[in-house]
Amino acid sequence: MTPAGGRVERFYRWHAPIYDVTRRLFLADRARAVRALEIRPGDRVVDLACGTGLNLPWLRRASAGERIGVDLTLPMLERARRRDPEAHLVHSDLRHWEWEGEPADCMICTYGLSMIPDWPAALAHSLGFLRPGGTLVILDFHHLQGVLRAANPAMRAWFSCFGVRPGLPFEEELTGRFRTCRSEVRHGGWNRIVVAQGAHP
Repeated sequence: MTPAGGRVERFYRWHAPIYDVTRRLFLADRARAVRALEIRPGDRVVDLACGTGLNLPWLRRASAGERIGVDLTLPMLERARRRDPEAHLVHSDLRHWEWEGEPADCMICTYGLSMIPDWPAALAHSLGFLRPGGTLVILDFHHLQGVLRAANPAMRAWFSCFGVRPGLPFEEELTGRFRTCRSEVRHGGWNRIVVAQGAHP
């Protein structure tokens, strides 16, 4: 684990008890991201950087069969366990986690990659557990647009207090890994949803 990764783990260890209450207002569009997965009944879905498991009920309602959550912080996973006792939870850095079961049909990561210093390595490693033809959905912070653009410096300064880097080039990193990749900017640039479908072998 890098020193930066250690800071992330410590940050969320202390924030775990208040995470759900303090984040609901600005971590929008989880349900929309889950719908973008186009889950088929029984699909195996991995929730990367799952935190307290806020996505897990949405995945269950979408008929995901096996739900796998991966997160760096044990106190966050303990809350995820209470939210979905049937989920398989993995306590690990996304750059090194292991899965011995069948490859996933879908993967989702909501507001997680922007906090990981070496996010390309975390993403590349995780995609090794996605089946050929599978789908990845990323929901994360973006850059404000239009009349809101002037607030970007303040937004970046505020996010930096939490180790968050908005507007990471996910599409560029996914080029050549999937058949198609599209993105949708939401809420004036507050966030965006990246949908990559048809993972190449």
